[in-house]
Amino acid sequence: KGGAFSIMIPDQPAQRSLSTDTSKGKVDSPLYELTKDDIKYVITYMDYPFSVKDSERDKFLAMGAESGITNVGGKVVSNRPINLDNYPGREVEGEMHGIIYQSRVYLVGQRLYLLIVWIPSNKTGIENAMKFLESFKIK
Repeated sequence: KGGAFSIMIPDQPAQRSLSTDTSKGKVDSPLYELTKDDIKYVITYMDYPFSVKDSERDKFLAMGAESGITNVGGKVVSNRPINLDNYPGREVEGEMHGIIYQSRVYLVGQRLYLLIVWIPSNKTGIENAMKFLESFKIK
């Protein structure tokens, strides 16, 4: 609703608030989570109180996309630029202790959208994860 996006997710996610410290102050944002069939889906967005300069945009997106795996001690396997409706983004794949991490991040003005899927490596849920990631639309 208020996030100005739509996405297909297998069930109703739980919602909580996430607080992030930035150099310009604290940013509160909604966090949506769902674990279904051992696959964890996460969606959040943050409205930053500053604009990201074009020269810093790629670094900002890469850090945002990688933070979900590096903050828990995982390893980034790939990090590549993507876009959605001409909005810049990054797609990151990672792994940690038998879990596959897939994330996409998009910058729309001062809003950063972050989508994450955690999949046990012995699961055959990669198709559902990709459907989730590919269904994301900005309204």
